[in-house]
Amino acid sequence: MSAQFSWFDLIVIVGIVQGIVSTGLLLFRRKGNTARLFLGLAILAFCLLSFKILLLTLGLWEIPFWRYFPLGVDLSIAPLLYLYTLALVRPNFSWKMKHLWLFAPFFLFELFALWVYVSLWPLEDIVAKDLRAASFYFEVVKDFEDLLTLLTALLGIGFSLREVATYRKLINSDTSDTSITQLKWLFNVLVIMCPLVAIMLVNTILDDVFDYGNSKFFRWQLFYLVVAALVYYLGFEGYRRHSAWPKLKFVTPKGKGKPKISVDRMNDIQSRFLQLMTKEKWYLNAQLSSKMVVDALGIDANDLSQTLKYRFNSNFRELINQYRVQEVKGLLMDPEKKHLSILGKAYEAGFNSEASFYRIFKKETGQSPKAFIAKKNSQKEK
Repeated sequence: MSAQFSWFDLIVIVGIVQGIVSTGLLLFRRKGNTARLFLGLAILAFCLLSFKILLLTLGLWEIPFWRYFPLGVDLSIAPLLYLYTLALVRPNFSWKMKHLWLFAPFFLFELFALWVYVSLWPLEDIVAKDLRAASFYFEVVKDFEDLLTLLTALLGIGFSLREVATYRKLINSDTSDTSITQLKWLFNVLVIMCPLVAIMLVNTILDDVFDYGNSKFFRWQLFYLVVAALVYYLGFEGYRRHSAWPKLKFVTPKGKGKPKISVDRMNDIQSRFLQLMTKEKWYLNAQLSSKMVVDALGIDANDLSQTLKYRFNSNFRELINQYRVQEVKGLLMDPEKKHLSILGKAYEAGFNSEASFYRIFKKETGQSPKAFIAKKNSQKEK
């Protein structure tokens, strides 16, 4: 393929540059953490993956130095994103040597690619390089690597989504702090990975199974455009949100299924819980957690969780926010609180995130705070 610079090359190059800058910012901050390290390495891996297509579009593949250059980082991306997810959602996560096993396929194939590259280094003729590479079954190994990349990507996405779902379940049952992220952006990244894997799967089937090569280059261009978009998103959002995830100390209920808790026990917990909420208004504490309630009541976390589930048809986070919404509704119509803004009243009620407040209020009442005030005022005038 003759070298001809195009808009596609420009998009990929801009993505690579932005990714490298983001990687540097993430890796070399003074106060680093494990999650940021994995994210930076994942972005760097995507950048190296993007560079592979430039070898073809810019004609670098025809230069002996770049022929068979070892850039097989594909198998490292899924493990890095999975470890990044673990570092965010597991409070006590730390890197261990056993995690290296996740990168075993990557190391094996990269060592093979490096061995091929070094073996072909003395050869200056492109045809001679190709013939020698064929004797090493290079294309066969690469096809197997592509299939393994698909498998690890599917497993990585699946396990990562499971971890995010578990995290959301835990924060809903453990804390009422509305400023704690639900990791929607990470969920979006994992969702974007799905069409990326789908495109790769379709391209691999068309290339290797049906030998359908008429639109091969265009199809892989689409793949790398999605990669570029992912690099943009990862780099910008990852750096912007790097400090958004506090290490939470979850109180995880023990056991599965219906607990062995008597009706009398559940009635007692319900009564004392209502005392804390209706009389003492514990929900006004923006950092209120289930651990604080469990400690105050002297009960098991599982008993509290099941009482809220069967008596209130809710989890801890949702129930506390329902109390807060009721508090806000009263404050919005309180003449003595006119000096406070809507957000100020929300903070007084225990909310500590503007976006979360408006979302939760709309969910519970079906209208915005301003619409609620207008409706109440119109009812008074009648």
